Amino acid sequence: MSYGIGMWTTVKTSTIFTLLLLAQTAMAQLAPNKYWVLFTDKDNSPYSLDAPEAFLSQRSIDRRLAQGIPFKQNDLPVNPQYVQQVLDLGEIGLLYTSRWFNAAGFTFTDSTLVEPIEALPFVWEVRQMPAYRHREVPRVEQPVQARSDADWQMYGDGFHQLWMLNGHELHEDGFTGEDKLIAVLDAGFNQAHEIDAFQPLIQDGRLVGTYDFVDTQTNVFHSHSHGTRVWSAMASYWPDSLIGAAPQASYLLYRTENADWEFQMEEINWVAGAEAADSAGADVLNTSLGYTLFEDSTQNYTWADLDGQTSWISRGANIAASKGMLVVNSAGNYGAGDWYHIGMPADADSVLAVGALWADSTVSWFSSRGPTADGRVKPNVMAQGVQTRLANVNNTMMTGNGTSFSGPIIAVLAACLWQTQPMATSMQVFRAIEESAHLYNTPNDSLGFGIPNFFLARMILNDVVLGGMDSIMSGWIINSFPNPFYDEVNLLVSAPAPGNMAIRVYDLSGRLVHSRETSVGEGRTLVQLSDGWRGLSAGMYVLQASMNNERQSVRIQKVN
Repeated sequence: MSYGIGMWTTVKTSTIFTLLLLAQTAMAQLAPNKYWVLFTDKDNSPYSLDAPEAFLSQRSIDRRLAQGIPFKQNDLPVNPQYVQQVLDLGEIGLLYTSRWFNAAGFTFTDSTLVEPIEALPFVWEVRQMPAYRHREVPRVEQPVQARSDADWQMYGDGFHQLWMLNGHELHEDGFTGEDKLIAVLDAGFNQAHEIDAFQPLIQDGRLVGTYDFVDTQTNVFHSHSHGTRVWSAMASYWPDSLIGAAPQASYLLYRTENADWEFQMEEINWVAGAEAADSAGADVLNTSLGYTLFEDSTQNYTWADLDGQTSWISRGANIAASKGMLVVNSAGNYGAGDWYHIGMPADADSVLAVGALWADSTVSWFSSRGPTADGRVKPNVMAQGVQTRLANVNNTMMTGNGTSFSGPIIAVLAACLWQTQPMATSMQVFRAIEESAHLYNTPNDSLGFGIPNFFLARMILNDVVLGGMDSIMSGWIINSFPNPFYDEVNLLVSAPAPGNMAIRVYDLSGRLVHSRETSVGEGRTLVQLSDGWRGLSAGMYVLQASMNNERQSVRIQKVN
């Protein structure tokens, strides 16, 4: 059944996929005959790094410029003459091209074509991508139990999955994802365009692009409902039932996964989707997919391959991050299975991998564990992935279990966090989220750095982006000691001129617990804060100092 997808797509496919050319033939489902052709160079290309507007959207160009990211050789599209010469050899269909890997995906049934393709002087290698079935840990889905708590009314039962991360603090300050573009790569978004929870977004024109890299078409509202449920945790606006973590963001929906059969080529589908997201100017890229073990054991990865550099998808994810996108991936649901570890591309160094928690903040039985093969902390952070509130395809509410649902919440809260400091780089946002987590100083293989606190992450990001600028603009800086402290905190303020300073101390829920005004002189001033501390609980606090319309923050820890 056709849904007339063109009416949902306000960014033309030709704009988004300047170099990701559309397929010319359909793909067979059970005998795909897909081939990955890698080229030797990009010589004599009609494209130039001096004119990136020919293959990148202005939004994509602006994202690089804002983060100081130079245009590189792997930004250039594949030489179209090379592609055409392959097509001229016989009955060959083009799936898409990859500028990052200087390669193209083709489909053809005559295997004798491999030899003449390999004989072309600009072809480095031809790889056939065989089919295999994927072994998944099943997701458990349960009906929602009704709640009547008035504090949760607007968000419905979805409030807790934001509250445990202090994500609601961002919403209360008006940061709900506006002007951020988020790409969702998944297995299908069946009936999503018919669900009430997405109607405000669609009517506002914030679904700005769709593409199915499996069936090479723009219709993604079919095949599987996994992506629908993932998207609902991110984008829903259904008061009293479910408010997503970034209901005002804009979205790109890309299908890269065939949920019934896995192809090795699906990693390449993902790369193609990530390149499309880059070209369209996405800020955040979320994926609830992973690759590990397969029924065809010859295709299996091993734990030693979890180095962030072996699989196509992990290498592609690192390149995506290098282009200024924040790449977030579910850690995997293998914790109770033979594999046990995270999947790919969660192993990539520049991917924020997210594990799953119960609502009481304990780790779920299925959440994949770290570390990586080279000893890096994974997962990076955690969020609720057990009984996560979601929208269902029949226009009702449901809950689902899986890191598939914890990852998207972190991804779009990251977009809201980024909204607070638009000058931040993607990796500054990444690190602020990590540093805000409750186990940052003592990570482990089950929880990684732990549960992020987006109130604290906002303070950290503010310090990173504005701290050095404050010092340059006004010349004043603060240092606190002792830290940790018992009943007294001292601030050493260095200022180029006298002024009045407002001091505010917040707990990690954002509650103001201490405030005072003081004057500081030129040069160094010691400010003693010795009152109001004894009644406070031990733990971490955020101290903000404001002067001359500028603000700096430091984290302080109280001990008893």
